[in-house]
Amino acid sequence: MSESKRRRAMYTVLSEWLPEHQLWPVMWLWQQQFAQRAQFELNEFFSQCSHYPAIKQHRSQLYRRLIGLLMAEDEQLKDDPWPTMQRYQRQQQDTLAQGADDYSQPLNDMMSTLLSHLRSDTIARIQDYIVAQGARTGLPAALIQSLVHCIEQQQPMALQSYDEQQLRALLNLFYIGLCESLGPVKADQLLSEAIQRGGPLAQALAVAR
Repeated sequence: MSESKRRRAMYTVLSEWLPEHQLWPVMWLWQQQFAQRAQFELNEFFSQCSHYPAIKQHRSQLYRRLIGLLMAEDEQLKDDPWPTMQRYQRQQQDTLAQGADDYSQPLNDMMSTLLSHLRSDTIARIQDYIVAQGARTGLPAALIQSLVHCIEQQQPMALQSYDEQQLRALLNLFYIGLCESLGPVKADQLLSEAIQRGGPLAQALAVAR
């Protein structure tokens, strides 16, 4: 079976469940790590994508649908998404190159979106978790305090002094606190909405959680 048909089948299935900002990263994960692997390894692919609520909740259904399409006639498949995937990757690379040193606005946009959906007691629990765990992860105390200030004063964080890895670690810490407070499904739903608001740079920060 050609790689093109496998890609078309994967795209046909995933496009029925995932929004655009999640669809193309997932398609690229398949392309880079699973396009040349055996069909029985697709379960591992879905496992790696289980932080997306739609995939986590409907994994068995997605797998059965995909297997059915791989055995079906080509007419049941959507067109090969390869040109769109390449265009998406170029746009991501251009965006990251233009704004590689300025993740502060996307991260602040994400935090604003996340905090707007949380009750005060949930925010307090997450804040306590971040303060307690931040030093153990090696995050600068000033960066942790900047997030605390953001939470308590509802003001943007001053993040220009920190690199991408530090900001990603801060977001990851917030995400873990969110999971412990609300559960992973709700946490993923809120994070997906926040990423959508923050745009490509926000997605770049969140991709290596």
